[in-house]
Amino acid sequence: MNYQQNYFNIVYMTDESYSFQTYVSMFSLKYNKRRDVNYGVYLICIEFENIDKIWSLNSEDFQIKPIYIKKNIFKSNNNAGVVYYKFLLHELLDCDIVFHIDSDTVVVDDISDVFNIDITDYYLGAVRDKIKGFKYFNAGNLLFNLKKIRETIVNDTDTMYVYYDKINEELKDEKGFLWEQDVFNKIFKDKIKFLHYGYNFLVNTYSQYRFNELIRLYGEKIQSDKLKILHFASNPKPWKKSKKKNMWGLIWKMYADENVDKEKEKVMLRMNCREYK
Repeated sequence: MNYQQNYFNIVYMTDESYSFQTYVSMFSLKYNKRRDVNYGVYLICIEFENIDKIWSLNSEDFQIKPIYIKKNIFKSNNNAGVVYYKFLLHELLDCDIVFHIDSDTVVVDDISDVFNIDITDYYLGAVRDKIKGFKYFNAGNLLFNLKKIRETIVNDTDTMYVYYDKINEELKDEKGFLWEQDVFNKIFKDKIKFLHYGYNFLVNTYSQYRFNELIRLYGEKIQSDKLKILHFASNPKPWKKSKKKNMWGLIWKMYADENVDKEKEKVMLRMNCREYK
């Protein structure tokens, strides 16, 4: 147990193909954290062990805790399976509350206040994703109540893996099946606490929504100063070659290049959120 003040648990999971993207997100998390905040960062490494670059971020206030998975039990012909390890966090981690961050993200502000949100009576904290209704949530960045999962779901015969396997079989042939996200929505429907959009802002779907849809979804107009994590779910991915990168992608590139200009970032965020005429 860690007795540091303002100590919070974060978890990432990745295979070797996404290790650099994971590094960029972790770098941005550390870059933008408050000085008085201490993170224990679990890193679930799926079928690889060379984390030298990621390990360079390790420090007293940013303690990296690697967990090595030698064989990926979720890998299939059409899916790398990494994301399904979210269903085993209650077994893999030795903490009660943890915030999972997807690797295709960049953190633009301190996120430690997410741990002030009371999820005692919930399994998860998550941000809405309108693609399948207003009660549907995105499974990229999730605040897990592992204590409640252990106490009320896991017993001698049932584990999260059993839930995953059963629900995944029921859903996998449905049109537009979204892997672990649909499984999470099926399992935890009506048992989650919705978080502010800033903790998981879906940049690639933002432009597809009308203003009134966003207000209905999030309860307020999108404001750039409330954005904390930019999530590049779906496409385009900012690290892939393209003739022209949009400003969301340019923000990611600043962190990838480790050449961060917060004033420039602030301007780009405001322009992206249509706060300039």
